Amino acid sequence: MSRNYYYLIAGMPEIAFDQRKQIFSQGDFKDYLRDELHPSDFKTLKSLYLAYDNVNTLNILLNKSNYQFNELGNFTKEEIESSIKEPETGLTPYLLSFIDEFGQSDNKTDIIFWEKRLLTLYYEYLSRCDNTFLRKWFDFELMLKSVITTINLKKHNIDPEKHLVISNDLIHTMSKSSSKDLGISAEWGYIDKVNAIMEDTNLLHREEAIDALKWRWLDNETTFDYFSFELVVSILLKLRIVGRWCELDPEKGKQLFAKLVDEIISGYKIE
Repeated sequence: MSRNYYYLIAGMPEIAFDQRKQIFSQGDFKDYLRDELHPSDFKTLKSLYLAYDNVNTLNILLNKSNYQFNELGNFTKEEIESSIKEPETGLTPYLLSFIDEFGQSDNKTDIIFWEKRLLTLYYEYLSRCDNTFLRKWFDFELMLKSVITTINLKKHNIDPEKHLVISNDLIHTMSKSSSKDLGISAEWGYIDKVNAIMEDTNLLHREEAIDALKWRWLDNETTFDYFSFELVVSILLKLRIVGRWCELDPEKGKQLFAKLVDEIISGYKIE
């Protein structure tokens, strides 16, 4: 049974927004959650930060000189570099497997291949997450990314199969399909919405609509979760959307943050 976090959620509007910088800080929020969540819940939450570990690990392996190490990952630069030199058990198992594969390969220049391979191992690992809500989110996220990638590539007559993580039958179907619904409309109810979004020629409008779709998905999946761990996860994911828009369009970021604050406040006042 999920734990309830009454005070944590009620205090989120003040914690999540740094009034000095006028922008939400993901790092500070992660530290806050580390202190406030039950250790087992925070351990589960760490799966949401593995994407940063992926980028950091790949950049180090490819010896990219101009990259900036992302501190939001679960592992420090020193821990990753140490595991590359001498594999240890400290890193997540799929990262250790990836490092081992990369080290044994003679092909270290095909970036697309290695990006796809790492994402394949990553989503295989996430599919075994012990939290149902997170498993569903990762599945939705992968499907959404795959559909957008497929639509974009097919517009330019590029075979998407090389670029997709073929982790399930639906992604395999869409990679082969020539129909507008990619052959998945019966199984994946968001395809028509995504097709309509991708027809918009304004890139910023498309990004906004895609994030709005994610926001609605999170709302639908947490309708009856008032103070649960799942709601904490949902708020974290929405705050990421807010933080992204604070960089893309500060005014839009402020609007989204105000919307999220209203959602949180109205939720705990009702309770």
